[in-house]
Amino acid sequence: MNCPTPTQNPRINARNRLRAVREAMYGPVKVTIFGKVVDLRGGLALRYWRRMGVRWGIPYDEAIYRRCGNCAAYDTSPDMVACGGASSDGSVGYCHAWNFTCAARRTCLSWSPRR
Repeated sequence: MNCPTPTQNPRINARNRLRAVREAMYGPVKVTIFGKVVDLRGGLALRYWRRMGVRWGIPYDEAIYRRCGNCAAYDTSPDMVACGGASSDGSVGYCHAWNFTCAARRTCLSWSPRR
């Protein structure tokens, strides 16, 4: 199989992820304060999901179900696992919309339903 370049090059993968954060609101991202990861299930995450709901024109309690893990661009195929762009348990997959490895529990404005 011909593996996508970001699965083989961490710098390119990180660059593409940052682009998705900036341009497509990929998140909610982990926030680190003084070397400790802040739990985003609280206020920060709630604000994020409300903003996503507004952008999609749906209530935030519907927006939280639009996750990378159920997006049409999310690839967890055996070939992608072999490339290192996805995990066999589905918690990490390759995003064909933004060309980087993403977490199933996150989302972005490019989310589209699987068919």
